[in-house]
Order: sequence, then C-alpha cells, then structure tokens
Amino acid sequence: MDTRIASLLAAFQTQSAYQSSVPYGSGHINDTYLIETRDPNLRYVLQRINKKVFQRIPELMENIERVTTHIKKKINQDPDAFPDMQVLSLIKTQDQKNYHVDADGQSWRLYNFVDQAHSYDVVENATQAYQAGIGFGQFQNLLDDLPQPPLHETIVQFHHINARLSALYDAYDHNPQKRAKNTALEMDFVLEHADFMHKVLHAGRAGQIPKRVTHNDTKLNNLLFNAQDQAVCVVDLDTLMPGYIHYDYSDCLRTITSSCAEDEADLSKVSMNMDYFAAFSKGFLSQVGDKLNDYEKALLVDAAPLLPYMIGVRFLTDYLEGDHYFKTKFKEHNLQRAKTQFALAQSMLDQKDQMQVHIDKILQCQSA
Repeated sequence: MDTRIASLLAAFQTQSAYQSSVPYGSGHINDTYLIETRDPNLRYVLQRINKKVFQRIPELMENIERVTTHIKKKINQDPDAFPDMQVLSLIKTQDQKNYHVDADGQSWRLYNFVDQAHSYDVVENATQAYQAGIGFGQFQNLLDDLPQPPLHETIVQFHHINARLSALYDAYDHNPQKRAKNTALEMDFVLEHADFMHKVLHAGRAGQIPKRVTHNDTKLNNLLFNAQDQAVCVVDLDTLMPGYIHYDYSDCLRTITSSCAEDEADLSKVSMNMDYFAAFSKGFLSQVGDKLNDYEKALLVDAAPLLPYMIGVRFLTDYLEGDHYFKTKFKEHNLQRAKTQFALAQSMLDQKDQMQVHIDKILQCQSA
C-alpha cells in the first residue's frame, strides 16, 4: 500500500477503503493514478493538478464542477436521449470542497472512474471517427445552454494565436538553451502560414462568430468509448473555457484524422485521412450543425489546420525554452512533436478543396 496515496485519499468522501494505486493515462501535464478500493466494483481517478501550468486552480475547479453538474442534470432529465453517455463526477473532500491541498501545497482532485470504457490514441477506422464526432459534438450541444456567467478563463489567451506566436518569437530570439539553430525549417513554416492561421481570431474580433463553452483539448484520447465503440464520456476538463467552436473542431481533427501518433518520427507517414475527416465531421455536425451560424460553418475548413499549427508552435516554443511545460521522453521530443504537427497542418492545407466538398455535402443533407 502506498501510504502517501492512502493519506491523500482519506481527505475525500470515498465509499470504500483504499487498497492500491497505479499511474494511469498518457497525459502530458498532470500526475494521475487509478485507485482500487476494497470494493472491486468501485474505483477512482486521483490527480495532482500541475500548479505551474494551472495557476488559477479554484476557478478551474469551479468551471469543472459547473459543467459536469449541468451535463449530469440534462442527462438525468432526459435519459432516453442520452442512453450511453456518462459524465465525470467530482468526489467532494471531507470539508465539502471540490479539491484538496496537501501539506506541500499540492492540489489534488478525485473523480469517479468511468467503468467498462476505453480510449484510443489513434483512430483505427471511420466508424470510430464518426463516433468521436458524435461524442465531442454532443458535449458541445449539452453545454450550449450553460447558464451565465461565462466560465472563467483559467489560462489567459490559451488558444490565442497572436500570444502563441509572440511566445515562440521571443523564445527563438532569446534562445536560452542554444537550440534555435535546430529549428530553421520549422520557423520558416510558422512564418509562411502565420497570416492564414489568424482567420478564426479575426472573425471573432469582428463579431462574426460567437464565443461558446469549449473544451480546448479535444484530442482523441480525451474521449472514452464503451465496448461497442460508442463515445460515452469526455474527460480531461482542465481547459474548459470560453472559446470559438473551431478550436475544438480543429483539435479533434488533429488526432482523429491523423494517420499516426502526435510524435511520429517518420514524417512521410504523417497525413490527414480524408475518410476519417468526412466521418468525424458528419458525426460532429449532426450534433451541433443547427447551433452554428453561417459564418461558423463557412470557416470550418479554413480552421481545420489551426490547432495542429498552434500545438506545433507550442511544442516548438517549449523545445526552445528547455522543455518545462510538456513532459518529454527524450531530448528532442518536443522538436519532433512540432515537426509532426506541422506536417499534419500542411497535409490539411493541401486537401482544403476536398475537405470543403465533404462539408458542403454534410450541411446540404442536414438542411434538406
């Protein structure tokens, strides 16, 4: 028995005594443990929230509690409409708070474990891509009527392309780790496409698209599937904030349509799978298509490469700064990740016309 984990778990209102724990998941930021209890049917997920990354933890946890409570209420009101969907539930501490601060000042939270569910890092077929569209689209749909006030912006300018590019240019100019010499091709790609990647931000500033509740980290492995490969639960809710729906759509495409892992070393393998794009978009728009205004719909294809580009910028910035944000497995890991994301963004840019044909067809069928 890990006495440290046992001590942490004692701070929460669990329904069964702690038995064992193992590290869990493949996230880059938080430390996560799967908790087994003496009740074989009751497990939990314990997470240490990375306070270097998430500096507004009370607001972050308030966002999560508001969203999960809202979704749970809607599912309970109409269970027939959501027969397979589940939602994370925060386990309160002994003093009724939604997270616990230990003696070292570290913040911990406890979730229910979503049983009989699994995730994927890479899509295996178009049916999975379609179900991913259903899952993330349904998540958006359920939050369309989240009551005011807006969610807290817990990471300021998280998907703000100007801010991300400014951070990269600053890291490149200061070059604290003397790594800039290794990034010439990547910096050329960033500069070549910087203007195009501002389209969503410009549309938002012009009032052409509204801010919505967005997940902001909709990679494939943040969606759980049941045994029948139906999407059942969206997880990793730390980045819930106001944002543009194109952020979630593009980030979904980043992992759902990719032919390989986000750090694939052989760039010749990196491409956007058009069948997966069409399947995902069909599922996603079946859930949110009637919520979007005309300009949001018109911007979908141009927005598709935004998050691969932006995540690539973030990986490249972290590489130049010394790998202090994302967890890495080897010295050049963040640089390799950046190369892969830029290759995927280029593949999307190369296939824009065909992507638009699919989007037009999907929207026409929905309006018929």
